[in-house]
Amino acid sequence: MSRHAKVSDKGLNKFIPKFTDLDCDVRKNVMDYLEEGSKPSIDFYILTALSAIIASLGLLTNNVAVIIGAMLVAPLMTPLLSISMAAITGNLKLLHRSLRGEFSGFIVAIVISGIFGYFFLFDSSLVTFEILTRTQPTLFELFVALASGAAGAYAIGKNKNASLPGVAIAVAIIPPLAVIGISIASKSFGNAFGAAILFITNVVAINFAASIVFFLLGYAPKWSMQVKKETYKTLRTSAMLVLILFVVLVYFTIGTVGDALLREKINYGLTEHLTAYGDVSLDSFEFNEKEGILTINAQIFATSDFDGQEVIELRNSLQRDLGKRIELKVNVIPWQVYSDED
Repeated sequence: MSRHAKVSDKGLNKFIPKFTDLDCDVRKNVMDYLEEGSKPSIDFYILTALSAIIASLGLLTNNVAVIIGAMLVAPLMTPLLSISMAAITGNLKLLHRSLRGEFSGFIVAIVISGIFGYFFLFDSSLVTFEILTRTQPTLFELFVALASGAAGAYAIGKNKNASLPGVAIAVAIIPPLAVIGISIASKSFGNAFGAAILFITNVVAINFAASIVFFLLGYAPKWSMQVKKETYKTLRTSAMLVLILFVVLVYFTIGTVGDALLREKINYGLTEHLTAYGDVSLDSFEFNEKEGILTINAQIFATSDFDGQEVIELRNSLQRDLGKRIELKVNVIPWQVYSDED
């Protein structure tokens, strides 16, 4: 071994004990906790099914408090952290059991949520805001998952399990699974894909961050501190997956920001140009850009007739403002103004 490698190992070994001053009892309690929490028992499946039901109801009713309740009930965080611990320690038995329990739990959550989506979300136009926010993942979700995975692993590794509920709320594993099930059942496959990206981001980022923290806490075998290939191969693989997700989420983030800016421009343009027609005001609008054509469906209030010629004028004004080819559809709601003098 080179002199430089010896110095590096010595420095690393000097740093790690200061960071990982854990006695044997703490380590044993942590491993026992993860061993027990990774078992795919009847209780595990019942709690997963109930959390999926609660999450589905919260998503379908647009109720944030109910969704948070589902996160607290879901037992998916512990086996997820067990996977990271097993990968770092080389405990294949724990790894296989954790993977089996976690993936079967994922399937249960998606199926239960799909049943709710089939019976209650019979029209894709009824998709709530809480569902939509989990179909448009951005780079921020990756950072939240990394921080949550690190926090969860630190809480577990230090035998401070009381912090886990807060971590579970922060990373939110069960809601994306519920959105996948609901979206598939309602044939909203685009939403299901977006939720799947968010879910994969959460799982990969949590495992990567947790593996790093468990490693730094000293749970890896001593030979792994001597730059052994197995441990570093696990970390490199996780890092590559995180990097791939980083690139994907940058793309999604750019798209999300672009949509927000375009929405702001359309709103400003409609509001400004409608003032030229007297007592006319914008109620709401939706837009979609496909194959170079920006389709805008606007709903307005008007006290007088707003005919086809005025729609054409409004469209032409928006085309000049936005520099895009626009197809404009306007739904006019008659609006009468009364005063106490009438």
